Amino acid sequence: MFVWVWEIENCIKKQGSYKDFVQSLKEIGINNLCIKFHEGSSEIGDGVNFKKAFLKYAPMLKKDGFKIGSWGYNYFNNITKESKLICEAINNSDYYIFDPEREVKGKKAESELILQIVREKHPKALIGYSSYPFMTYHKSIPYGVFDRYCDFFSPQTYFYEMNWSVNKCMEKFKRDYKEFGLKSKVIPSLEGFKLKENIYSNFQKEYYQNFGIWSLDFLDNEFIEWIKNHNVDRNSNKKDTIGFEIRNTVLELQKTLNYLEINDYDDNPLVEDGLLGEKTMSALEKCSLVYGDCGELVEFVQALLIDQGELEEEFLVDGIFGKKTLMRVKAFQKENKLKQDGIIGLNTWRRLIT
Repeated sequence: MFVWVWEIENCIKKQGSYKDFVQSLKEIGINNLCIKFHEGSSEIGDGVNFKKAFLKYAPMLKKDGFKIGSWGYNYFNNITKESKLICEAINNSDYYIFDPEREVKGKKAESELILQIVREKHPKALIGYSSYPFMTYHKSIPYGVFDRYCDFFSPQTYFYEMNWSVNKCMEKFKRDYKEFGLKSKVIPSLEGFKLKENIYSNFQKEYYQNFGIWSLDFLDNEFIEWIKNHNVDRNSNKKDTIGFEIRNTVLELQKTLNYLEINDYDDNPLVEDGLLGEKTMSALEKCSLVYGDCGELVEFVQALLIDQGELEEEFLVDGIFGKKTLMRVKAFQKENKLKQDGIIGLNTWRRLIT
């Protein structure tokens, strides 16, 4: 789970000091903050210098053991300036989240260009987007473009603000998500205020285990009590990660890469923790597979294609990248709006795993 932050400096001031702020977060059980970095093409919004505050406190928080993400409210009026700020945010954080809302309506070409620039400069970065949960009500927002370049989608499922029940909201979201053909992993964002404690638990049970909370600036006692009592990550001493849950698939992949002595960008073996982070992605970058290849990684891909429904369950996992595997890889790439070249590169690996 991650928690959005609007004004980090204000949040710290409310606690009296940075030391008290850190202590309060640890007492509650919050260890993953997504802090605002920019307002469109400017580092300043409503008199607040978001970038300056982020660069001041993010390194301190990382040193104190927190995972730090960044986000920006998007306008896409100045492609050069905004893409530069986004790339700077990525350089200084563990992940980045786009926030395209009404200012991005009708800006499909601009969205494509900025996302292309960002992905070319940061092919391995963990990137998400967050916007309205009902795509059919906001058809002029280019959800499909964001979905193609991002790793996860955090729909703003704000039940209290919308005055919708959890079930009504989530069922509508699922229908729209399917209708728009979106594929990104879903990590919804909920309000951290005005909701009863049982809503969070029921949401995890019925819908999504992992979610974001809006926002640290406005948390109320109901949410604080819930997270104190239900924080699985703190109680199990497992690190939280945004974007991907701990899963056997990633763990098995890490074991395979280590067995094959395919190391990360620092030439170190991977930590076998089941988390699809930057180091695992850097190892995968060395693992492009093409028609005619064979071996354990091809077996792994074939198994993933079966899981995705692209290969029949009775298909023989033989570790040979033959014609049938090639055909199914291209079909998978087409379905996920990837380049249909039949090559298992970084983007295809990412989609197969997530």
